[in-house]
Amino acid sequence: MIANFYKLGDEDCLFLNIYTPNPTGNLTVMIFIHGGGYYQGASHFYDPSVMVAQGEVVVVTINYRIGALGFMSTGDDKLPGNYGLWDQKLAIEWVKDNIKDYGGNPNSITLFGQSSGAMSVMFQMLSPANNNSLFQRALLQSGSALLSTNIIQDPKQLHQQVISSLGCKIDSELKKCLQSKSMEEIRAASWYNFIFMNNLVVIDNDFFYHDVLAILDAFTQQGDSAYTRELVGNFGSYDLFSGWNDQEGMFILGVLPLIDSSFNNVSEGFSEEMLLKALQHFPFTNQGFVSRSKSASFVNDLLMQYYANKQDSTKNHPTTASKDRLRRFTEFLGDETFVIPTIQHLKLHSAISDKNTFAYEFKQLLNRPADSLAWLRTGANHADEGLFVFGFRNNVPGFSYTHNEEEKELSDRMILHWTNFAKTGNPSPTDYMKYSHPENPSYTQLKTGSLEKRSCPYCEKEKVLSAITFALAHHKDLITNLTFATPDPIESTSTTETPCSDSLSIGKLKLTETQAIRTLQVLLAVSVIVTVLCLVLIIILIHSRRTAKGPSKRVVGEFQLEEKERLS
Repeated sequence: MIANFYKLGDEDCLFLNIYTPNPTGNLTVMIFIHGGGYYQGASHFYDPSVMVAQGEVVVVTINYRIGALGFMSTGDDKLPGNYGLWDQKLAIEWVKDNIKDYGGNPNSITLFGQSSGAMSVMFQMLSPANNNSLFQRALLQSGSALLSTNIIQDPKQLHQQVISSLGCKIDSELKKCLQSKSMEEIRAASWYNFIFMNNLVVIDNDFFYHDVLAILDAFTQQGDSAYTRELVGNFGSYDLFSGWNDQEGMFILGVLPLIDSSFNNVSEGFSEEMLLKALQHFPFTNQGFVSRSKSASFVNDLLMQYYANKQDSTKNHPTTASKDRLRRFTEFLGDETFVIPTIQHLKLHSAISDKNTFAYEFKQLLNRPADSLAWLRTGANHADEGLFVFGFRNNVPGFSYTHNEEEKELSDRMILHWTNFAKTGNPSPTDYMKYSHPENPSYTQLKTGSLEKRSCPYCEKEKVLSAITFALAHHKDLITNLTFATPDPIESTSTTETPCSDSLSIGKLKLTETQAIRTLQVLLAVSVIVTVLCLVLIIILIHSRRTAKGPSKRVVGEFQLEEKERLS
């Protein structure tokens, strides 16, 4: 599906599609922003006609510039960046100004998006260029602006390779040079460089002012403070409905072969060396990539310990160590990239906003044809929920799915939830409870059969993941002896259950996450001090030995010459 999702487009792409059940009505409007990692995808892949008919809403799907044309930046006025986000804003403004002519209510607009489309929706919420008069609600499917790699720290360095390969220079003639290149030339130069979300948002002090890491730090340290609210801008002004799929990491296996052919066939799992190699392709929370000094066994042990206690009797368990290693890899990457950032923005929103906050987890396993990775599929892959949201209508080339009656019922229910939220700010008074951190972090699990209300999503994982990513990115294997004892996942159907405690123990010393990291920092400081002291002792020892033997004439002469020059 990934290979078929990419088709060479044109920079003149700012079109939108309007679907309305009643051109003379005053209906709620839903604007969909497509995903695709900011480098692929298009609005015409999505057909919302079922949602429009069943939900009685107006749906607008939009295009925006992607890849180098939408997100290349030098971090200054030569190439400021964020063009794709500005395109989205322009489309939203057009809808606001004109949708009444198509039966839409300009004062009841909901943005919704999937993956990088969901990230885009959240950036629109965070941008000081917008306010809640432009749109009122936001629905985020498997995507969050709080993914730390969303913000480019040094766009000039990141995009230098693409610019150079096009024969251009970062100077006053840069735009003119780029404009002289064909779409095919730009695509060929940027495809690899943009494939792993390298074409992301920049802090341009216009559309966006603050690094998401600053937002996370402020909320973690200060909670709902004036400073936190200043950083998030209008984020709390909108109703929010957001969620994730339970096997988001399966998506990674489809992307890896695009940059490394050694991952073309992983049906038998990962060796320790493959695990390390795979992880080194991914940046982690404000710590950079996995340190190249890591040993394969260290990384393997870290993930094996992290997921050691995760058991679910309803799932098929891998029969070999290699397959089990691959399962843990996909689960970790899904948590790190999609699940935990989503939970973080749910917590943030519920803490600072008096608007509604709701959460879901999509768990439906699609009935795909059996293949070599069938043993690994136990739930919903990244983007699977989109089939249900759009009533199994899609125009993705080469992709089709035949649903059964139970899946159709789930789709109908999800369409009702999505459109109810757009209309009222509440997907369902009976199927959902408001997400409230820390009092009641509830979410609803979506799958065929009865829907289940649950509490405290991924509490333990969220606390452990920052320590895991710190360990992966650190320069040395300093925490090999720490064990990450993750409790079994909560399987409660009650949303009134007492929230998880913040006192997660790490290792035999029962350290909290913060204590573990501080301990590592202290150990580093001590090691530096000891090294300096050793060097001083060595110098003193050498000097004492030279004094005992008598200084050489060459050394004495050099010192005498220097003294004479200073005295003259």
